[in-house]
Amino acid sequence: MKDRIPKIYSPLPCDLLPGPLREYVITASEVLRCDPVGPAMSCLAGCAASIGNARNLEVKPNTDYRPANLWFCLISGSGSRKTAQIKMPLAPFHKMQVASYEQYKQDKQQYEQDKRAAQRDGLDYPDPPTYKRFTVDDITIEGLCSALAQTPRGLLCGKDELAGWVKGFDKYRSGGGDVEQWLTIYDAGTVQVDRKGTDPIVIPRAFVSIIGGIQPAVFRRCFDGEFMENGLLARFMVAAPPRQSSRHTEAQLPQETIDALADTYTALRSMQPRENGEPVPLQIGCGEARERWIEFVNTHADAGEQLDGFDLAVHEKVEGHASRLALVIHCIRLVTDEKTPASVDVESLDAGIGLALWFYQQMQSQHQTPEQTLMKVVKDNRYRITPQDLVRHHAYKTAGDAERALNQLEQQGLLERNTDQIGRGRPATTYIATTKGITLCDKSINPEKNGFIT
Repeated sequence: MKDRIPKIYSPLPCDLLPGPLREYVITASEVLRCDPVGPAMSCLAGCAASIGNARNLEVKPNTDYRPANLWFCLISGSGSRKTAQIKMPLAPFHKMQVASYEQYKQDKQQYEQDKRAAQRDGLDYPDPPTYKRFTVDDITIEGLCSALAQTPRGLLCGKDELAGWVKGFDKYRSGGGDVEQWLTIYDAGTVQVDRKGTDPIVIPRAFVSIIGGIQPAVFRRCFDGEFMENGLLARFMVAAPPRQSSRHTEAQLPQETIDALADTYTALRSMQPRENGEPVPLQIGCGEARERWIEFVNTHADAGEQLDGFDLAVHEKVEGHASRLALVIHCIRLVTDEKTPASVDVESLDAGIGLALWFYQQMQSQHQTPEQTLMKVVKDNRYRITPQDLVRHHAYKTAGDAERALNQLEQQGLLERNTDQIGRGRPATTYIATTKGITLCDKSINPEKNGFIT
């Protein structure tokens, strides 16, 4: 039986996260014995929901605005503690939700008393109280719009299992259309729900940030076919981190770290939109920042010229992910560091771009063979690579593991080995891509036809 090349995994570049998030994510990953990306996704989704419709990014004056909306999917197997990875960073949201509900019950009780008194005295009585939502879980589009009507800033959807969310599309609607509504929500667009016998619900800026988990096999079943074609999957930033050890650890999450994250959420919620409810636009800074953004957009566009189908759809979403992440990161810096400039600067742009490209690699790895993924690293290294290069690229932990993987590619005719004697030391081995290997580097696997590769 031929050995399988293990899928390579480069750790999330945590140094790109702003201070309060970086400290929380690194510490939480030690406490939960998990990869940092799970807590990072949850923190970023929480920050995006906290900003909501208060701010957006003006990429081009008067024409191109990007919301802070972020959608994340954590692909992880059973027993990987993905529920804790998602829920723990969002604990402040659930506390706000409970407090809001308790206040609503008190207000409702007072309203009923006032209503009875007003009816007895023949007087007009006030409107009933509203239950302000911060989070949503299993909810229909109509129910979601009702909640957004009470919380126009936006909502957070944190789900242990995204499969239930996907399978619930159009469950209660004979005419369908839930997916189209969610595609509009991703861009904070206008959503309208028509109801029989009453006025429609119109949400001019429907904003819902999403973080959810899903098991690998379920991910392939749920998001294959239709949801690749309609663009739903491409809008998600996904990650499939390797399983960590379940051994006990005495690591704890300091209260000051927990408080710092909660304070960041609160500070972001203190940002106010314009009086008419429209977001206050942040602009990309002039000079170096603008040049950096243009360079990224053009370079990324050139890299996608030969792509098509789902590969192209995912590629084209990277620019949007980068701009949204840069906006969220800059807002976090604005409320936690008084030295942060008003316009989105190079630091925030580089962080957003770096994270977006990392998530792009993660999405690619879900529909490429291990051989393709590894050969892409070879290509990025100018078609020549050593085991030590793979370790530096964080593809493998040891040079021995890297060499075994490269030997398998050599056996398949994708690489050829070149050994040079340098001085009196051990011969230096370099692996060079063959014509077959170069072809594989440039080949696009289209999952619309082939499905996800296990």
